[in-house]
Amino acid sequence: MRNGVCYIASLSLITALFLGSCNNENNKADVIHFPLKGEHFDSSAPQPKLWLSDTLVELGEVKPDTAYVIPIVVKNIGKEELIIKRAFSDCGCVVSEIPQQPLKTEESDTLLIILNTKEVPFDATGRVVTVVTNTIPNNFKIRINFKISGVEDVVQSRQ
Repeated sequence: MRNGVCYIASLSLITALFLGSCNNENNKADVIHFPLKGEHFDSSAPQPKLWLSDTLVELGEVKPDTAYVIPIVVKNIGKEELIIKRAFSDCGCVVSEIPQQPLKTEESDTLLIILNTKEVPFDATGRVVTVVTNTIPNNFKIRINFKISGVEDVVQSRQ
C-alpha cells in the first residue's frame, strides 16, 4: 500500500510541475513562423511573379543521339525582383541554363533547356523540368513531351 501511495504522490507531483510550467510566462517556447503559411505573412506586400512562355512543350518525334535546345521566355510580372534559383530534372538527359541576373519588374530573359536524347531511355515519352524561384509558390513545372523515332535502328547499331 505504501508503494501505491508513493506512486500516486509522485505522479501528482510530476503532473503539477508539468502543468505549472505550461502556464509560466517566462518559459514560453520559441515559435518559428513560416512566412509562407504563418499568420504574419502579408499577401498584399509587393511580390515577384513568374510568367513562362511555355509550360508544355510538344516536340513530337525526336531523333536519337541528338541534343535539342528549348528556349523558354521567363518574365517578371510582379512588383519585386525575381530570382530564378535553379532549374532541374530528375534525369541527366536534361540540363538547364538559367538567367544569372535577377529580373526587375517587367524584365524578361531566356531559360534554356537542353534535352540530350542520347541519355534518354528509349521508352521515355517526356520529361519534367522544375524551375525554382523566390516567388509564392516557389516552383513551376515545364513538361516536355516527345517520342524517340527510329529506336529499333539505334538499338541494333549499338549492339
